[in-house]
Amino acid sequence: MVVFRSKLPDIEIPSVGIFQYVFSNPNKISEDKAVFIDGTTDKKLTFVELKSNAKKFAAGLQDKVDFKRGDVLSIFSPNQVRKPIKKKI
Repeated sequence: MVVFRSKLPDIEIPSVGIFQYVFSNPNKISEDKAVFIDGTTDKKLTFVELKSNAKKFAAGLQDKVDFKRGDVLSIFSPNQVRKPIKKKI
């Protein structure tokens, strides 16, 4: 096995879950600020909408497909603001 190492220094990996890390909001971003903007359609997704939709998506995975801690999910979708959260499971 060949191991490739970056020339850059190692990064510190936080000891919190990805949801807590992403939504900790240390810079105090306004909840109504657009954090994603679709360049083609100009549709926007605010910080609070992103957080709410992430919770709904997680709840749907748990309720509809019995997703549990330790399970792995991969999402393959077009690069659009609302694509992963628009479809029903």
